[in-house]
Amino acid sequence: MEKKFSIVIPSYNCAKPIMLTLTSLELQTFPSDRFEVIVVNDASDDGTDEVMKTYTPPYSLIYIKNDTRQGRAFTRNAGVKRAQGRYLVFLDADFLVVPEFLEVLNTYNHKYPNHVISGFPHSLYGAFTQYYPHFSNHQKKKMRRILEPNGLWDKSWLPNNLIVDIVTPDDLRRNFRKLLSVILPSRLSKIDNREFMSTDVAPWLMFITRCVSVKRRHFMEVGGFQERFIKYGIEDWELGYRLHKHGLSYRSMNQIIGYHQEHPSTIRKDDPELNNLRMFYDIHGTGDPELALLSICHPWKDPQLYKTLLRELKKWKSRDDEYSKLGGVMEKALHQSAKAFIGARIQE
Repeated sequence: MEKKFSIVIPSYNCAKPIMLTLTSLELQTFPSDRFEVIVVNDASDDGTDEVMKTYTPPYSLIYIKNDTRQGRAFTRNAGVKRAQGRYLVFLDADFLVVPEFLEVLNTYNHKYPNHVISGFPHSLYGAFTQYYPHFSNHQKKKMRRILEPNGLWDKSWLPNNLIVDIVTPDDLRRNFRKLLSVILPSRLSKIDNREFMSTDVAPWLMFITRCVSVKRRHFMEVGGFQERFIKYGIEDWELGYRLHKHGLSYRSMNQIIGYHQEHPSTIRKDDPELNNLRMFYDIHGTGDPELALLSICHPWKDPQLYKTLLRELKKWKSRDDEYSKLGGVMEKALHQSAKAFIGARIQE
């Protein structure tokens, strides 16, 4: 039978979270013979390889391992090369989906056939499925606040340098609802949530690879992920922007379809996302206000401000009076701001 979905999961040092993610796919209400899962191990050194080689799920599983670390863009493309499904579904290794996930996605695909379907922003809900000794103090306090009322917190974890499983694969198989005891609310306000779901300006911001789906044909037509992006960040938005320019519309699944498994925060001293933004400009230029505005107003920090500015600019430019000239001046200023941001040579 033809595969409807090919679920592509890149993984780097996620041995514990990925097993919960894969277990959640065992529990799908959508027929298991209609989807395949492709895991691409980006040269992990935490035992992922050993765990994956002993895992035998009830669905079709393809396992690939990179010899050396290649980054998310290359790794996802490697998974797509093995895909047979009509639709690609990109999930992060630490994103655990609800049993109805594929069934809900299938409904959206039927209703919006030429759309990119995104789990964002409802994919921002978290779950404390493991305790990590390297959690920040803030994360530990937050975890205790969530777990203690449900009798799941143990203060003896604190002095020990051990990872503790709060939810196991067998827990999910026995009773998926145990997960409800470890859920962390979304950090987005209702206003920010609404702004990210809006598609009148910059709809491509919804292309977040934590959970997003696109027809394989459309993915191939635009060339897949840009493999120049090696470090973390923006490689998903860059592909989302190309799909948007290719004529695809965007739609958010307006319900919770999964949970991000919390892990220690990573501090990136080299701030690679800024270099990746420079690379974004190197590929697409700075002429589009939706891109140029990124240099001074980051959507993650204030999506309402980012989108409101774009709407006002669009409104001014459509007029036949002095506001149209003002819109042109603003657009030129954004272009110059982005050019100034590019500054030094792009570091790849």
